[in-house]
Amino acid sequence: MKKDPNAELRRLACFLGRPFEKEEEVDKVLWRCSLERLKNLEVNKHGADPWLGFEYKFYFRRGSVGDWKNNM
Repeated sequence: MKKDPNAELRRLACFLGRPFEKEEEVDKVLWRCSLERLKNLEVNKHGADPWLGFEYKFYFRRGSVGDWKNNM
């Protein structure tokens, strides 16, 4: 997914039986799901999970492959 998100998203859509019809759709999905965009949404900067009580900002780290090892 990190090396070629466009191709992998297309593969996933085909696997699910819902291939994209337009290139713009792929770009829009990739933009909406980008880590930078999600990290910068106001709700994720100041909101909190109502059931667990954790702030949403703790759900986002660096977004690097293998970074989970630094947080365990």
